[in-house]
Amino acid sequence: RALTCQLMNDCQPNLAFFYDAEEASGSSPKSTPNAPPRRPPPCPHPGIHCGYGGCLTVDNLTDELRRIARAVDSPGRPVWVDLESGLRAQRAGRSDEFDLGKAWACIRTVFDLDLPKPRPTFASR
Repeated sequence: RALTCQLMNDCQPNLAFFYDAEEASGSSPKSTPNAPPRRPPPCPHPGIHCGYGGCLTVDNLTDELRRIARAVDSPGRPVWVDLESGLRAQRAGRSDEFDLGKAWACIRTVFDLDLPKPRPTFASR
């Protein structure tokens, strides 16, 4: 908490807070598939970029993005999501590889949701 307050007092343009649902709940999509992950509201400081991750997959991205949008509750507030593990696949003879098909499916999901699009910021350039 003390570190968070200090960082907020001297906010740098590359500072971002990351809310990891797997860390917060001690769960993963495999261990508790029916329990939705915790998605807290972002840090109220307007200069701090916030991201969400953990338990995000192609299959639940639509619902989770809606939950994140409700938690953020500010159409102009930019946030980002981390889908790294949700974009990976296990195939016979290959372990844990990036799946371009899943990436394209996620991109389509984001555009199909038509969520508010904030102005570009320093972090997104």
